[in-house]
Amino acid sequence: MNLRSLWGLFKGIRPLNLSIVGLACIGFSMLLSPCNTISLILMIVPVIMVMAGGNLINDYFDLDSDKHMGRHLYTHYMTAKGLIFYYVLINVSAITIAFCNAPPVSTYSLMGVIVILFLYSRYFKRTFLLGNSIVSILCAYVPWYLYVDQYSSHNIPNRIVYIFIIYSFILFNYTLLREIIKDMQDRDGDRLLKARTIAIVFNDDQCKRLVQGIQIWNLLTHLIGWFWLLGFNDKHFLIFTVFCIIPIIMLSFKVLFRNLSSNLVRFSSLIKINIALGVLSIFFLVYF
Repeated sequence: MNLRSLWGLFKGIRPLNLSIVGLACIGFSMLLSPCNTISLILMIVPVIMVMAGGNLINDYFDLDSDKHMGRHLYTHYMTAKGLIFYYVLINVSAITIAFCNAPPVSTYSLMGVIVILFLYSRYFKRTFLLGNSIVSILCAYVPWYLYVDQYSSHNIPNRIVYIFIIYSFILFNYTLLREIIKDMQDRDGDRLLKARTIAIVFNDDQCKRLVQGIQIWNLLTHLIGWFWLLGFNDKHFLIFTVFCIIPIIMLSFKVLFRNLSSNLVRFSSLIKINIALGVLSIFFLVYF
């Protein structure tokens, strides 16, 4: 273990993405019930570590594709064996922490997520729509892992359950959008591996129409979900509108009036910003 390999590990686990996930976990945990700092950390760290491990094993199986695309993240910093070593170390550490602090059902579900992420990276990632759906469902599951973790020890109001349902759909929709954008970015490398991703099966125009359709579905999910479960006569709906509904409308217009294929990096960043705004809205729901 040296500084070069640690730097490669740091870049490989996607620290910005994990920070957003960590903040979301804190927000969801605070919605459920107040926690002391130690309990909060021990609850959230395994989730972040499993996601970090998922990033590493995904990159391991993408080494050939990335080499074709001119990406050399790990070859510059560590060997493939080093990548597997960190993957195993992170996941074993995550399960150990969860086993010592979380209910058994939470630990078992986390183990299941590790297996699913491995199978996704090895087999399902390059299968039409299946891989995208798996990752989206796993992201939408994050708040429910925290819910199960605290369900046995707290009386959780129905309102909180409804908020969790709404945000789960939001996480699913945004993750699916990002997965499609990533498929378009990785199209050449995936073709080399004979993959059947959305970006290979569909052309650019079809991908754009699919993204627009998901955007419309995303907006309807926002509005109908909140209205159906919580109603509009609520101060929290203003927060939800500012941080969630307005950004998705703005993103929809950008997708509609700009060339998607030539702005993939920009759109991917905008989706990530929208996710971050959604995470920020959780804290406003907690304190207001």
